[in-house]
Amino acid sequence: MNRKAQPTALKDLLKLGSFSPLLRGNSLRATHEMIWQQIVDESIRSSCRLTSLREGTLTVCADHATTASQLRYLQKILLQQLKQHTEFNSVQRLRILISTASPCPPTSAKPLPTLSENAAKHLQEMADSLENSELSGGFRRLASYSHKNRKGTNE
Repeated sequence: MNRKAQPTALKDLLKLGSFSPLLRGNSLRATHEMIWQQIVDESIRSSCRLTSLREGTLTVCADHATTASQLRYLQKILLQQLKQHTEFNSVQRLRILISTASPCPPTSAKPLPTLSENAAKHLQEMADSLENSELSGGFRRLASYSHKNRKGTNE
């Protein structure tokens, strides 16, 4: 594109039909969507969308891992059905991505439950009687969640 050239008026561009490739691209996408809707079941189609068709690869974004798994399972059948339409002749493979609408909100950690002093005492006794050091250590950690020990750490 020559930067020194004079700008072209919008009415002249419209006369030349410069936007016709763009308009054809939009109608082609609408045709792709219409065919996709005919082939794919509503339960799957409602949670996925076509995103691109480039170099023989049709990219589909699924909202959930479950939908992506279903699409992957049906991939060969879908490709066969799509290739029956001239708009999808060039498709060689499906690329299935998972794209969630929004991330899960962060959850705050809940405090660990406390044990009674009696339960902590029994766990400590169990830990003392065991020869397995790993298991014994686990019982000692559990015993540390007694009500008495938790109060001591909060003060």
